[in-house]
Amino acid sequence: MGTSFFDPIYLLTINDNPSVSVHNASRNGYGVIEINCEKYPLNISGLRRAIAYAFDKEEVITMHLNGFGITHDSVVPRSNGWCVEDEFSYHYYTARPDIGNAILDDLNFTIDPGTGYRLAPDGSPFDIELKYPLGCGGPVSRFMMFDALEALHINYTGIYIVNWDEFIETIENHGDYDMFHWTRDFYSNSVEWLVDEFWSKNAEVYGKNLCNFRNATFDSWIDQLLTGNTYEEVYEAASEMQKILHYNVPNIIAYENTYMELYRNDRFTGYVPDLIRHISGLWTMRKIHHLNGSMGGTVAVSLAKDPPSFNVLLAESHYSELILEELYSSLYQAGPNGAPIQDLATSLLMETHDDNPEVISGHTRFTIDLIRNATWTDGMALTADDVVFTIIYLQQ
Repeated sequence: MGTSFFDPIYLLTINDNPSVSVHNASRNGYGVIEINCEKYPLNISGLRRAIAYAFDKEEVITMHLNGFGITHDSVVPRSNGWCVEDEFSYHYYTARPDIGNAILDDLNFTIDPGTGYRLAPDGSPFDIELKYPLGCGGPVSRFMMFDALEALHINYTGIYIVNWDEFIETIENHGDYDMFHWTRDFYSNSVEWLVDEFWSKNAEVYGKNLCNFRNATFDSWIDQLLTGNTYEEVYEAASEMQKILHYNVPNIIAYENTYMELYRNDRFTGYVPDLIRHISGLWTMRKIHHLNGSMGGTVAVSLAKDPPSFNVLLAESHYSELILEELYSSLYQAGPNGAPIQDLATSLLMETHDDNPEVISGHTRFTIDLIRNATWTDGMALTADDVVFTIIYLQQ
């Protein structure tokens, strides 16, 4: 079984092998074009929206992904339960340069009769270039951007490849760029990351808000997203934030592709499709067994890269997480559908001041009961102090 994904062009060959099965699911991530919302005139949301209308996502799916993907607009992947893609009243799926040109005309992006390219509203000429890190997929996406800008009469100066270190140095330090194309993957079903990615205060913080997006209305929903006491409150905030981003276009989701993983069907059974990890996730590791029903033994799982660390408190690599989640328990685990399942916790009581006067007004108290028979590898019992230590350590 592999934790990596294969190119659909090999599907016919793989299907000829009866001992191998294919699991496919929508990717919890996407190929994305980040736009520098701080750089004039890209700081004008109407320009970004015009570009989104002219960009042909359906063509990207057809030409780049051989049909193994879906058109998508929301910054939250469709497989994430908080995604509100279907609530949008309009989409940027097909190329509509007529709408884009109308937007630019209304914003006074006039066309210079000498060059044939548009001028910024202040009358200055401008051009746009697209960069991407070496090894990042999606060449069709980049050329579709060329077609989109050409249809809008915008001077497109070229596509530039940069090495990964230069890419990180530029985008995470909020350096000078117009557009960057890369890929994103998410390993949870949460949406708290919307704050890191798009909060105005993070536009100058290293590694956060890479597109330098600033929007006061978006910021006004952050507190409700992070501290809402009900599902409805959090969903409302997540929904409104996605709609704000959809209108203001700090980035363009070029494609959300279908992931395919291989697994042996002639030795084992019990594989569990997982929303977060797909077929090679935690739940498959817990449920897989021999075809004859016997338990135990060894199953080989491949990793694309070596895990850089096995320190459960410090490891940030996805490849480390794949190993560590098999070795350590948590209070809760994300179930196959992304919903939380009790692991070390047996119950959770959440209280506000309205529920219990002992709770300070404006705060929320969480009381978690632990299972009684959990021990460390040395036989010592797990206690609440261990949980407190972990939380404080991670906060620091």
